[in-house]
Amino acid sequence: MRTTALFVASTVWLVACSDAESLGHQNAANSVFDTATTGADLSLGDDTPYATADANESAEIWSRGVDVPTATNNDTTDSQTNLDLDVSDAEDTPSINEDVGVIRDVSASTQDDTSDTQQPVDINEPPTTTATFEDWEQALNTNDLETLITYLSTYDMPVCKNGFCWIFTYQPSSASVEMIGEFNGWADGTKLEPVIGLPNWYYGKIEANFDKVMEYQLKVNGQWTRDETNRYIRFGPFGFNSAIYSASYGRITALWQVQSMELGNYRDVYVYLPASYFSSPNDSFPVLYLQDGFNVYENPKAPFGSWNVDVSADVIFAEKTARPTIFVAIDTQDRVNEYLYTAAALPGGSKATPKLDLYAAFVVNTLKPIVDSTFRTKPDRDYTAIAGSSLGGISSAYIAWNHSETFGAAASFSGSFWVGENGESGPAFREIISTNSVKNQPGAIRYYLDSGDTPFGQNASYQGDSWVYTDWTRNALISAGWDNRPEWDTDSNLTTAPVNLSPTTAVDQVPSLAWAPNPPEKYVGWKDYLGWDSNLCCLVGHGHSHNEGAWEQRFGAALRFLFPPKP
Repeated sequence: MRTTALFVASTVWLVACSDAESLGHQNAANSVFDTATTGADLSLGDDTPYATADANESAEIWSRGVDVPTATNNDTTDSQTNLDLDVSDAEDTPSINEDVGVIRDVSASTQDDTSDTQQPVDINEPPTTTATFEDWEQALNTNDLETLITYLSTYDMPVCKNGFCWIFTYQPSSASVEMIGEFNGWADGTKLEPVIGLPNWYYGKIEANFDKVMEYQLKVNGQWTRDETNRYIRFGPFGFNSAIYSASYGRITALWQVQSMELGNYRDVYVYLPASYFSSPNDSFPVLYLQDGFNVYENPKAPFGSWNVDVSADVIFAEKTARPTIFVAIDTQDRVNEYLYTAAALPGGSKATPKLDLYAAFVVNTLKPIVDSTFRTKPDRDYTAIAGSSLGGISSAYIAWNHSETFGAAASFSGSFWVGENGESGPAFREIISTNSVKNQPGAIRYYLDSGDTPFGQNASYQGDSWVYTDWTRNALISAGWDNRPEWDTDSNLTTAPVNLSPTTAVDQVPSLAWAPNPPEKYVGWKDYLGWDSNLCCLVGHGHSHNEGAWEQRFGAALRFLFPPKP
């Protein structure tokens, strides 16, 4: 008897890639952790707008994310793409309805495909696990295959209770499957047993006590691999691990090797789903797209450190000071060019090949439809924002400005608004605002801007971390009709925009709204401090430099401004 395979977990649901060959990159992705460098040769010269920064800071601005290429590996041993497996040796196995739990592989092109027609998106999110720990145990004890098949149709992650977990995994052509992870100190593996009557399925019961998340891998025929039947991952110290999350925390999953017809390349996209995504299965959620996707989640191998936005979000959502939001972290292998709209000067005397408009088209026309079709999102512009730091910051501001029909908000952390200033190839972003060729209405996009003030190893200055250029960008928005605040005022007249102060202005002479970890006493909570009813927030982190640690601190303010809690 031939049946449709019950492979309903992460693999096909997670992919927006082309075929079995590109799926092979899922396991090869582990090697990206070993290829990052510090970019020490990418320092900027003293004639650049970042002359106040030392070589390390300058290198970081240009190279962040560039040195984390996706490895190429055609080994598809662990790819699970065959949805029509021959199980004719299991005559007594109940048939599996093709309409229940079968997730479609949505793309048919290969990485060599030169067609200029984007493959249609047809991804549907499978339901999450509904069977309880006791349900699984009962079905196994009674060898109730029909019930097991029903449960497996919604299986997305091992099911745990009171320190024990049931794990199921689909492993074709396997002689032995072991589970190794934090639960046993990454020591000897726990052998998983075949599910009698369901070829290629293995299961086990492990003892595992953990508070937030437990990481593990499988050893299949002696080879280490992620458990691709589990949709959820963690960034481990040696590669991507499979992960079991507790109910109180958000989970990270991935869209592996998403194809961009616009740019002619592929990239991985890492998606954070808040805890309420699972506890409130009928709700849909806003979406925040994040640049430099390899660096934004807790990741011990991020080349310059990580923002840990998943850690911050778990706390913020639990305290209900921001609306639970899906994060879509987009990786890039061509950071400088994809994040620039103009041919800015690069270290060594060369110039960028600007691809930001193509990158924006990829995010808007390719990635967003995939995300909206895969997850329970609120797709309207009022619930869609984009954010990034440094070059990722100015690119986020630019993308939102030119695609306000898609993005209702944007955040720029230490944005590289020096681009186009001081003789650089322009225009500067503030000039794009002033010209307004796209005819944005005042306040059409809610903007969060921030910066630090302290270059590496130096004293605070108005030029530090592009603070002055961030202020000039803020002032251009106010001149175009965005909201003003007394904290920024330079002429005691809130109906006019603040004056563009000289870059040499003393720090204590610059009006500013200072970042704080909690609302200062003179404000009535986050709403009053950040201005939830406003279309513009601009903060300066005093003592903050240009790095992920500073952006991690300020991320909470941005998240609360972009998506404040429901009234």
